[in-house]
Amino acid sequence: MLRRALYPHARVLLGLMSGSTRRHYFGIDLEFIRAIGQLRRRRDFRNECSEFMRDPSNRKFARKAWRRRVSGHRTRQMVDDLFGASESMPPMGREPGA
Repeated sequence: MLRRALYPHARVLLGLMSGSTRRHYFGIDLEFIRAIGQLRRRRDFRNECSEFMRDPSNRKFARKAWRRRVSGHRTRQMVDDLFGASESMPPMGREPGA
C-alpha cells in the first residue's frame, strides 16, 4: 500500500534505500497508511490526513518541496476504494461548504 500511495518519483527513492533507511525515512508514511487502514468511517480520513500533514517530519525540504512522501490525493483514492464512490468526499484543503 505504501508504494501505491507514494508520488511516482518517491517510488524510485523507496527502491534505492536499504531496509533500515527506508523504515526510518518513510516511517511517518507507514503510520499514516496504517491509520487509514483502521478507519471505520469515511469522515475520519480528514482528521488522519490533517495529522499527517502537520507532522514535523513533513516540513523537511525533501518531503515538502520535492514531495518525497505519500500523496494525500492518492490516499483519498484508496479511501474511496475502501468505502465506495457513492459517498464522495470534499476536495482536500477546503472546508465543506466553502
